[in-house]
Amino acid sequence: MKPFDDYPKGGYTILPKLRGGNARREYGYWLVENGQTSCVYCGTSLVDSYEHWLLLTASHVIPATEGRRLGIPKQWRESYSNIVLACFGCSGFSNRYEVSWQDPKYYWDETEFFELRDRVFEEKADLIEEARNSEMSFYNDRVAWRQGRDARYRRNAPGGLAWLSKGQTEA
Repeated sequence: MKPFDDYPKGGYTILPKLRGGNARREYGYWLVENGQTSCVYCGTSLVDSYEHWLLLTASHVIPATEGRRLGIPKQWRESYSNIVLACFGCSGFSNRYEVSWQDPKYYWDETEFFELRDRVFEEKADLIEEARNSEMSFYNDRVAWRQGRDARYRRNAPGGLAWLSKGQTEA
C-alpha cells in the first residue's frame, strides 16, 4: 500500500499546489486532515505527542530540484500529489536524492508523472530503510561503548568533566 492510495482518486489526479510556508501548521497539516498521521517511511506516529508533532515534515517524493531538472511542470511537482508526511529523520535520509535513471523530457503526461512518482517513492523507501538500519547499528554500537566510557568520567573543578585514563579510579 502506498500513501497515495488514501489521496483523492487513489492518488492519481493532480491535487492543488501546496499552501503556506509551514509543514506543521499549513501544508503538512492538510495531509494530517486527509488521513496521513504517520511517517510514510518508518511508521512513526507524528500526531500522538507534541514531541512527535515537532518531527513532522512534508517531503517531496520527487525532489523539487529533480522535478525542475527533469522538466516536470511546477504545478505537478509542487502539488499535494507529490508530497507525503515524513519524520525529520527519514526526510533527512533522502535529502539530495537524484533520479539518475530518468532523462529530462520536454513533455510529461500525468500517467508518466505518476509512474515516476511511484517508482521514486519505492526506491526512496528502500534507501531510507537501509540508512535507518545503518544508523541504528551505529547508535547501538555507540550506546554500549558509551555506557562503559561514561563510568570513567568524574566531576572536576567548577562544573567541568575530566577524563579518567584506563586504570585510574575516581578520588
